[in-house]
Amino acid sequence: MLGWSITVEEGSPKAVDALPSATFPDRLLASWEVNVYGLRWIKELEKAGKAVFDTEGSNGGYPYRYSAPACHVISFIANLTEQQDMNAWVKIGSLHKDRIARCSPRTILTVTAFDLD
Repeated sequence: MLGWSITVEEGSPKAVDALPSATFPDRLLASWEVNVYGLRWIKELEKAGKAVFDTEGSNGGYPYRYSAPACHVISFIANLTEQQDMNAWVKIGSLHKDRIARCSPRTILTVTAFDLD
C-alpha cells in the first residue's frame, strides 16, 4: 500500500449514504492523499472517544469511515499543507476553506479513507 485517499464531508455516514451522489461536491470540505501514516490523526480521535469508526457503512472494514463532530476535525483539515518529503508526503486535492469556516462545531462529519495501491 502506498498511502491513503481521504475525504471529509458534511453529514453522518448514514445521512451521507442516503443522499444522491451528485450532491457530493457540495458537501465536500476537503480531500487529500497522504502516506501510509495518514490515518493517525483520526485513529487518535477514535481512541480519545472523539470519533467513531463506522462499522455499518464500511464493507468489511473498507473503505475506512469515521464520524466525528466538526470541532474535533476542523482544526486538522484547516491546517493541511502540501508536503513533498518522501516520508511525510501530503497532496491536497481540494480544501474548501469557505465551507470549513461555515461549519458548525457540532456538525457531524464523515471521514472516508481508501487505500492507494
